Amino acid sequence: MDHTLPRIQTKTDMNPSVFNNKTIWITGASSGIGEALTTELATTGARLVVSARNAADLDNVASRCRERNAKVTIFVEPFDVAEHHLFPAVVKRVLDRTGGIDILISNAGVGQRGSALSSNPDVVRRIFDVNFFGAVFLTQGLLPSMLERKSGRIVVISSVLGKFHLPGRSAYAASKHALQGYFDTLRAEIAGTGVEISIIRPGWIETPMSRNALTADGVSYGKSTKALSRKMSPEECARRILHVVAAGKNDAAIGGIEKWGGVLRILFPRAYDRIMGKKMSEFIYKIT
Repeated sequence: MDHTLPRIQTKTDMNPSVFNNKTIWITGASSGIGEALTTELATTGARLVVSARNAADLDNVASRCRERNAKVTIFVEPFDVAEHHLFPAVVKRVLDRTGGIDILISNAGVGQRGSALSSNPDVVRRIFDVNFFGAVFLTQGLLPSMLERKSGRIVVISSVLGKFHLPGRSAYAASKHALQGYFDTLRAEIAGTGVEISIIRPGWIETPMSRNALTADGVSYGKSTKALSRKMSPEECARRILHVVAAGKNDAAIGGIEKWGGVLRILFPRAYDRIMGKKMSEFIYKIT
């Protein structure tokens, strides 16, 4: 099997055939961006491994993929990315079934709606267990097989909040900042091995993330919110993510005006902090 991922130069050059015969593992594949990535990839000739906590939801996604392409090869591998002790067995099972992973898309994540002061420590730990340690430990488990083959790509779905912050998202933003630091460093450590890393930071996407976000006491937020800019559909976000991956880019932000928040924070830090001050906190909290 050819494990080399072809590169393209621009978004408009993207051809689905670049994923043909690639084996791609997607976590958080049962809804939102992960589901959209899975269904988009189902028509490209890729072999897919899909993971999330709920096996029934994954089976439904797999069925929709087969409706789009009856010939698609798709393996369902349910597990909870917060259950890190399971990873060695999960990785071995996936490698035994597939013979090797060309692209890992670490997409599983959980949001937050609660102030730093009021958030239960267990909530903070849960957010890090899913968003940060889940991606890190799964990469640690899979990376040796990629290094042995001298080929592969780790794709980390982070967030625009990996570069700046918003009120009510302290642990979430911290987990995404941590992803950026860890995987930027890992990229430098494995440079020249044939294994590449892409960090992709979506902005406001129309997904269940807000409804499923954890509040300060650990229950689901339970409602969707409107964003400062018009939310992008998960399908459009998935297409843009795949353009980034196919182009072999190391880092990219996807979204509307919110993707420039990190630039604003760097160039005008005092102004940004004033904007995010107490008077704006409640307003920002409600609309994002």
